[in-house]
Amino acid sequence: MKLLDSTFLIDLLKNKKEVHGKLDELENERALFISSISVYELALGIQLDKNLNHVKKFSEFLKFIAAFEVLNLDVDSAIIAGKLKGDLIRKGKEIDTRDCLIAGTALTNKIDTIITRNKKHFERVKGLKVESY
Repeated sequence: MKLLDSTFLIDLLKNKKEVHGKLDELENERALFISSISVYELALGIQLDKNLNHVKKFSEFLKFIAAFEVLNLDVDSAIIAGKLKGDLIRKGKEIDTRDCLIAGTALTNKIDTIITRNKKHFERVKGLKVESY
């Protein structure tokens, strides 16, 4: 099973050409998952963009995320993310908290692969394979 990271979703929304090749590769996947943390990151980006019609963009956004199964951050995910963050800090390999929350959500839900442009951070997460594009 594969989880799409925020970077992939942003690039897909921006219609970047490099993301479409990866999307074609994923065509036979049973289901593509996203994290509620990525939903938060995308919603924040829309809200902060002064050049957008927010009502229209949020309507489009809700249709967009409906195509994916959204995995919510729950207690188990938060605990795994906290342990992960602590381990990485102790090793001097800290990554962004939101990336830890996304990784914790993936691992809790038995997702073994994340699709991201942010390969450098997610490669530090034990038990998670990283595919880039």
